[in-house]
Amino acid sequence: MTGNGWKFPIDRVSATVTLPAGASDRIRTLEGYTGPSGATGKDVTASIDYSGAIQYRTTRRLGLEEGLTLVVAWPKGYLEEPDGAREKIDLILKRFADRSHLIFLPGAGIEFRQQRRFLRRRGRGGGGW
Repeated sequence: MTGNGWKFPIDRVSATVTLPAGASDRIRTLEGYTGPSGATGKDVTASIDYSGAIQYRTTRRLGLEEGLTLVVAWPKGYLEEPDGAREKIDLILKRFADRSHLIFLPGAGIEFRQQRRFLRRRGRGGGGW
């Protein structure tokens, strides 16, 4: 929910998860974890409010690089599973995200060439700035 890379403490975290109407009646698991990555701390409350929304709240301050993970589970088949086309799109997006540095490197090269041309026109020492 919060991520774990924060370089400062977090006083409190609250979150609301809104599911389709009637979904709260089918929930099998409702919990959360606190602490650093991979931790299973239980410093969180989870409840379902009058509207069926799920409310999470931490019960203590989160330290440096600690976070909150939310868990909600319901029976298989309650939500429609993605079809084959959606799975392919998700796979392509994941692969793109894993290789985003490949876009940055050519862009940095183009920027470097433009800066070099500018400096050549102005003189190598940057005179005339």
